[in-house]
Amino acid sequence: MYDIILKMVNFRISKVQSFFNLNNQSRKAGHKMDNYEVILDFFNKADKPVSAGQIATATGIDKKEVDKVMAKLKKEIKVVSPKACYWEIKK
Repeated sequence: MYDIILKMVNFRISKVQSFFNLNNQSRKAGHKMDNYEVILDFFNKADKPVSAGQIATATGIDKKEVDKVMAKLKKEIKVVSPKACYWEIKK
């Protein structure tokens, strides 16, 4: 059962990574998104609460930078925590 859950999580991460790879290509083409916008966009597309580590893995942004952006999002009350260490966009 653990293997099935792990495969599902990896599948979701790979889908998000492919989205951000396309996004990175558009940044190279001239449109530049900063880390704040990328992470906020990630939250908007996530269908469940995610951890900072998952965001860093999926977006390719350094975890320390993700933590900085997360602190800003928390201060602006744009994200909420439904359970410890997991965050989602405020609805």
